Amino acid sequence: MKRVWKFLYWLPALGWAGLLFFISSGPVGPEIPSWVSEHDKLTHGIIYGVLSALIFFALYFGHGIKLGTALVLAWLVAVAYGGSDELHQTFVPTRVGDWFDWLADIGGATVAMLAVGLACYSYRRMTPRTIPPITSD
Repeated sequence: MKRVWKFLYWLPALGWAGLLFFISSGPVGPEIPSWVSEHDKLTHGIIYGVLSALIFFALYFGHGIKLGTALVLAWLVAVAYGGSDELHQTFVPTRVGDWFDWLADIGGATVAMLAVGLACYSYRRMTPRTIPPITSD
């Protein structure tokens, strides 16, 4: 596959990571919906679950990396990005880097990769391994 096409698989993950960086670079203010602040850890889990799934998509479909390897690499990248984001927030006024937020990021990435792995495994089990030849009657 050409490099340009492989790069296109990364656009959703890079866009999502850029959006996360943009949001975490701003001050905490009243414009944050109340349900987000009330369910902070759940929000972190969902956000980093989505990130890990998008990274998996790029690795597995864009580069053809084996399922298990793609799952582990996507999880590692999402977890590292979550940790770096919490560190980044310690330098942003009105923000605080929080270990528990990072643990929520890890949890979200873990649940997402387990779900994606289970879905891929189930799909493989249900899909016939060989396509029967077409015969004319």
